[in-house]
Amino acid sequence: MKEETKKKISNSLKGRYKAEENRQWKGLKVKNSALHEWLRNNLTKPDKCPICDKDEKLSIANLKNHNYTRDLKDYQYMCYSCHSKLDNRVNNFKKCGQEIGK
Repeated sequence: MKEETKKKISNSLKGRYKAEENRQWKGLKVKNSALHEWLRNNLTKPDKCPICDKDEKLSIANLKNHNYTRDLKDYQYMCYSCHSKLDNRVNNFKKCGQEIGK
């Protein structure tokens, strides 16, 4: 198949089966990795941490106490230091096998 034909087909299908319209859409029944992939594709990543303004590697933090939703307002990119403070991981670290941040 020619590249031009492939591009035409691709362009005609763009946006056609997004999110709820896709028959394989699982909503909140997805695994954590799939939700994070969705967030990376839909959440705008800043150049710096919006909390401390450091130019470090950023991760996606859940702002709603680990209640996972598909609402982009419930998530924010931040550096690992600010993310840890938000989750209060340092103060709540427990023995191996127990949850962190609860």
